[in-house]
This record gives sequence, C-alpha cells and structure tokens, in this order.
Amino acid sequence: MAKSISIFCKILSSHQVYVCKETLNFIKTEVKRIKEQVISLAPTKISINDMEVSVKPTLIFCMIDGKICDAVAGCESTQTCYLYGANPSEMNYERIIMQKTVNRDLLSLGLSLLHTWIRLFECILHLSYRLEIKSWQARGAENKNKVTEKKKNKSKRSSRVS
Repeated sequence: MAKSISIFCKILSSHQVYVCKETLNFIKTEVKRIKEQVISLAPTKISINDMEVSVKPTLIFCMIDGKICDAVAGCESTQTCYLYGANPSEMNYERIIMQKTVNRDLLSLGLSLLHTWIRLFECILHLSYRLEIKSWQARGAENKNKVTEKKKNKSKRSSRVS
C-alpha cells in the first residue's frame, strides 16, 4: 500500500530550494524560521498628499497540511486532534471531550474548509460501510467480509452513476 504522506519535501523560500526528507525536526526548524521572518517584516510607509500612511503586515501561519499541524502541535499520531489532544478512542465520549481544553495557541493554524469537507464525507462513507456491523472497526473474518462487500457494492453503484 502506498504511503499518502510525501517522503520528500520541496520548500521555496528566501530564494532557496530545499530537497530533503520531511522530518519532524526539519518541519519545526522551518516553521520557526518562517515565524521569525514574519515578525521581522517592516511596515510599509506611503506618503499621499502630505499625509503619511503606514501599513503593518499581519500574517498568520495557517492553511497548512495535517502533517505540519501535527508537528507544530507536538502530536505523535495523525489521528489525534491537535486542538483538543483527543485520540479516536476518546472521541465517542462527550464527557471526556468536554473535560479537555482547546489549545488556543493552535487555533491560528486554521482549518482548510475543503479539507474539512473531504474528511467529513470520508467519515460518513466509512460509517456507512460499518452500519451493518455497528462497530467502528471491523474485527473478525465475518465482519471484515461484510465491510468489504459493502465497499464493493458502493463502488459499483457510484461507477454506474458517473
């Protein structure tokens, strides 16, 4: 099975191109460097009709992919919510989730709306495969076969529609 995460990254910044392995250490170093560059941005001053206008740039480090988000947040698993720190086994329990606090420093990372919609529909599709077995994970040969059949039927139907 092919990995969905790219093995190498290419970053174009400050007239430099890096081709290297995308490691946790490299990600943290680049995020720190970019944030330092943002902080050091100087205001732009313009004179219009004897009036000086100063525009101070405010850039927010956002719209980044999940791997970068997890690295910045210090999450070890891609399935852990970087805002709450909740893992999949806790997400079905409202009592546990309500006791967790949001890491407000990480809210600036933002959420890509397209990514959010894609993940939502992936989750709905994933649940639809498991409606018959009433479990998030298909354990046992019988349950695995039921889920596999459901996936085959859905993919056959969707190919007929398009």
